[in-house]
Amino acid sequence: MSQDMVDEGDLSLILHSLPQSEELYSSSFTSSRSRLLTVLSPGREQMPDSFREKLLDLERSYDAVLLEPCPAGKKVSGELALKRCRASSNAIVSYPSVLLGSKFCLLVPGVRYGTPDFTDAMMTGCIPVVIDDDHVLPFSEVLDWTRASIRVWQGLWEEGMSRLRDLPDKKVFEMREQVLYLYRRYFFSMATIVNTVLDIVNERVFPSAVHGYEHWNNPPYNPTLTDRMQYDL
Repeated sequence: MSQDMVDEGDLSLILHSLPQSEELYSSSFTSSRSRLLTVLSPGREQMPDSFREKLLDLERSYDAVLLEPCPAGKKVSGELALKRCRASSNAIVSYPSVLLGSKFCLLVPGVRYGTPDFTDAMMTGCIPVVIDDDHVLPFSEVLDWTRASIRVWQGLWEEGMSRLRDLPDKKVFEMREQVLYLYRRYFFSMATIVNTVLDIVNERVFPSAVHGYEHWNNPPYNPTLTDRMQYDL
């Protein structure tokens, strides 16, 4: 979706994540982030083999893990929607709870940012890293995503990975806090998503009702939230 489409009145919407959001959201404040990066892949059929090999190289070059849908024929017990497989070994992992161990979640081309993968990352406090030059993130008309995500130019994505290692802990902490705030306020349920859409439409129809940047993006100071989020990045 182009920015022009947004300016003409379309809203970049997003699908809600899996139903265990309350439990995972609560866990996101105290989970230990021992892994730098989890890569969310749409599957080997959705990308060139050469690009997939470069993603697998991230596991060797960085503290990363590449997840993709389990291959056809793979025996998966329980809810299939709650499972992904590690690309390097086909080992089944519990998804999206596995994201609780990562600081960043890389969403590669082919992963649509209106799908639950994006909100799964937010719900677990995993900072989204977007490889896409043109995509408009949800509600970007009012939300400042530079505070809660990292965009990497598609042609320079490999070089962009070094930025993740170089970010100071304080910056990572602030971005993670903002991710969780935006998720709770705007994406926590279908009701909050619908209410956000209605609020944006209301501002378009009634200019006198327009709220400023701070209203949409600045959380009220909440010492409980800040105290619970330790620098275990």
